[in-house]
Amino acid sequence: MTRLVSIVALLLAILWGCEKPQVTPVPEKNEVETPHNEKESGEDPGSESGEEPGEDPGEEPGEAPGEAPGEAPGEDPGEDPDDPGEDPGEEPGADPIPGEGDELECSTPPAVGIVDPTALVGYGAAVTGGEGSGGNVLHFNSGKALQTWLLQRTKDEKKGTHTPTVIWLSGTFKSDEGRDFSEAHPWFDVKDVSNLSFIGTDDFVMDKIGIFCVRAKNIIIRNINFQQPKANNGADAVSMQECDGVWVDHCTFTSLNQTKDYEDGSTDITHGSKNVTVSWCRYVKTQKSCLVGHSNSQSGDVAITATFHHNWFEGSSSRHPRVRFGTVHVYNNLFDGNTTYGVGSAYGAKVLVEYNYFDAVQLPTDICTYPAKESGVSNLQGSVAGYLYPTQNVYVNKPEKAKSPYPLSNVKYTKYGGTAGTELTYADFKPAYSYTVTAAEDVPALVKANAGYGKLGYASAPVDVDNGGIILTQ
Repeated sequence: MTRLVSIVALLLAILWGCEKPQVTPVPEKNEVETPHNEKESGEDPGSESGEEPGEDPGEEPGEAPGEAPGEAPGEDPGEDPDDPGEDPGEEPGADPIPGEGDELECSTPPAVGIVDPTALVGYGAAVTGGEGSGGNVLHFNSGKALQTWLLQRTKDEKKGTHTPTVIWLSGTFKSDEGRDFSEAHPWFDVKDVSNLSFIGTDDFVMDKIGIFCVRAKNIIIRNINFQQPKANNGADAVSMQECDGVWVDHCTFTSLNQTKDYEDGSTDITHGSKNVTVSWCRYVKTQKSCLVGHSNSQSGDVAITATFHHNWFEGSSSRHPRVRFGTVHVYNNLFDGNTTYGVGSAYGAKVLVEYNYFDAVQLPTDICTYPAKESGVSNLQGSVAGYLYPTQNVYVNKPEKAKSPYPLSNVKYTKYGGTAGTELTYADFKPAYSYTVTAAEDVPALVKANAGYGKLGYASAPVDVDNGGIILTQ
């Protein structure tokens, strides 16, 4: 009898620990998106944007930082961000599948040579932003004026006006200057607009406020110092939903509070956003750095294409990036003492990780719950594995607690204990675009010298402050 009770208890514990997939409905027009994409009553006064960046509803226990009072629901406030936790996808007693080895073969390597830190390459290579014939150049030193101008731009574009516009930013923008001029929604709405460049002067600061791009096309975000916003209503520093063509370049993202879930994403790419490049950025102690793919049920994120290159992940925790469904290229990044994991792949994502430099990273790569690992190693839990191909990377100062294989890879399994499918090769992961890589051993010096804001010589804007012609009444 005692044995029967124990077995029942074990089965209940397994069922309770398994993640339940959430159905994400497609929002109706003008529907407000909450952190769980459920309908809410009415829009925020003064806002024309209905969506909210949103908390990741598919978060895995143990992956990233807990819930602060008043934050968006969805995670266990007691989780330890550095504790991988148990692997709910593994059947008790199952034998671990042998690892696929450490670094994999690079059959047709890219050219190794000198790279230009100002050049745009990758999936976002066609982005031009506000550059173009007949374009405007504006200069804002008021966040409230910028938010007001952006709402008007959305209306103008619906009427057919898509004039390329370069928007220079100077001064300091505060958390109560974005949507509805309230700290409850600390972001600027870049919604249903196109052909815009946001460029910060070297002394410009986004002080606990972010940029939320929804159905935006051909957007550049460059040389901006982001002081990470508090995760009010799921606020991120930069968030993209249903976007096409975004370049985030030479920005710095700094965490101001590493309390679990006090802050959310730094550069999140979700809801089918595609043709994105994130380059030469610096992430300082960020907790949920780069989420790519919104949730385990958001299968439309298979459309995502993104490149991450020459970024400096400095003492950050996780998601560099963390990918579901999409196709992502991660090369020439500096992973510097990351506390939870480096790159993660889950739910059929295809991630190429090459010519990076990992320094004192316990788990350089993670592949959902399967296979090639012991129970309890993964931070990414779910029912479907992701594909990940690590090659030509450098690993130094490997922590004593790190386990083998190091790094993790997956090129053939879809689930734990499942039959292997057709084995993918380097050619299946390598992107079609042309690119030159820095030798992996040279990445630290080059990236430290060039990543982050203040490296492009933008001491001042080329035009005087005009706030887009917006005059605010007090």
